Amino acid sequence: MTYGELIMLLRQDYLNDVADAPDIPEEDYLWPTDFLTRSLFEAERQVCRRKMDAIYDEETAAICHPTIVANSRTMTLDERVIDVAWMTIGTSHERKLVKTTRERLDQDEPMWRNYTEATYPTKFFIFGRKVYWNYLPDATCAAETCNLGVWRYPLREKDLEEEPEVVGHRDLIHWVLFECYSKDDGDSHETRSDDKAQKHLALFNQAFGVPMRHDVLEAKKEGPRYFSMVGPDYFGKMGRRGTR
Repeated sequence: MTYGELIMLLRQDYLNDVADAPDIPEEDYLWPTDFLTRSLFEAERQVCRRKMDAIYDEETAAICHPTIVANSRTMTLDERVIDVAWMTIGTSHERKLVKTTRERLDQDEPMWRNYTEATYPTKFFIFGRKVYWNYLPDATCAAETCNLGVWRYPLREKDLEEEPEVVGHRDLIHWVLFECYSKDDGDSHETRSDDKAQKHLALFNQAFGVPMRHDVLEAKKEGPRYFSMVGPDYFGKMGRRGTR
């Protein structure tokens, strides 16, 4: 279902926010389209807070092809990235890097922080929004293409004719209803209902899970995961390329 179809479903089946006239002016709606669109987008973000692997991407250039800085120990990820599944360097993925953790790298290469000779990194780990290399990338490496397969948040609010990026589109409406019934209306309408708000929050959590605390999310990113060693196109071959 598209954003527009979800909004119509909300208005007709849940919010009773419709009129007999076929072309109702926007100002006559109790719930403005902009508010419902923002709530749907936030619903997608909330899904990603609950399911780290809700949206997989290896194609969006601004996110999946970051710039390598020569002689820098770190590389900053786009703020929409939740975690990195794999990394390669080179237009044809010639160099596949091993994903590790800070603790494991300290065990395997205890002097990695003191390496000064620039070359091609062979291992990386994620901490916060940064990639850390075991070796400093040299100028030749920095001129290469960096390729990432990532799990991320949705890119932007959608147009009404576009579909959400996460699966389970219809269940997104429960987050919107949670926001609607949590909101005090400034006019004469009595829209706030804590009971209804909590009911729809519970239905949303039932569909997608409860949100992970930040420390739990960071621990999951650093912990061992089976996909750490997979390479490009793995998820495409498994029928999971792009969004899920």
